[in-house]
Amino acid sequence: MKRWLLLTIVAMIVVSSVSALRRRAASEAKRKREAGYQFALRAYSQVLRPGMRRRQVEDYLSGKGTGFEQECCIEERSAFTDLVRVGKEDAPWY
Repeated sequence: MKRWLLLTIVAMIVVSSVSALRRRAASEAKRKREAGYQFALRAYSQVLRPGMRRRQVEDYLSGKGTGFEQECCIEERSAFTDLVRVGKEDAPWY
C-alpha cells in the first residue's frame, strides 16, 4: 500500500512538473512571436506611409521578396487591400 501511494505521489509530481515546463515554454514562444510581430510592424511603418500609392507599396513588398495577397472589400470598402502575413499562431488545442 505504501509503495502504491509513493508511486502515485511521484507520478503527480512528474505530471505537474511537465505541465509547468510546457506552460513556461509556450509562454516564452508566445513572447518571441509577439516580439517578431512588433519588429515587422516597426519595419513596415518606417517605410510604408499612409497616402502612398498602391504601386509603390507593391513594388516595395516585391523588391523585399515579401509575399502578399490582395483582398477586396474589407470593411465595406470597394478597394483592394494588400495583405502581408507577419506571423502565424497555432490553433488552440480545443
